[in-house]
Amino acid sequence: MDVELRIDGEEASKLADEMANLTGTSVTDVVLAALQASMERERAVQQKTQQILEIAAEIRAQFKPPYGSSDHSFLYGEDGLPI
Repeated sequence: MDVELRIDGEEASKLADEMANLTGTSVTDVVLAALQASMERERAVQQKTQQILEIAAEIRAQFKPPYGSSDHSFLYGEDGLPI
């Protein structure tokens, strides 16, 4: 299957050509390598984000009321001073 990828923009085309010349490969190989590298970085970021969200959910599950809210009145006496 022969699929065409069109690179619009003078700068994008210039950079792709320059990279192909520097590496001695085709523009197709340059674009493929760039997309693969970008995908790897994005997947790593999304994986780390998911791990952080899972850790946050585990921590959040540990909190029991009233600690899970922004109500801190339980820390103060009737006179308004900390207990």
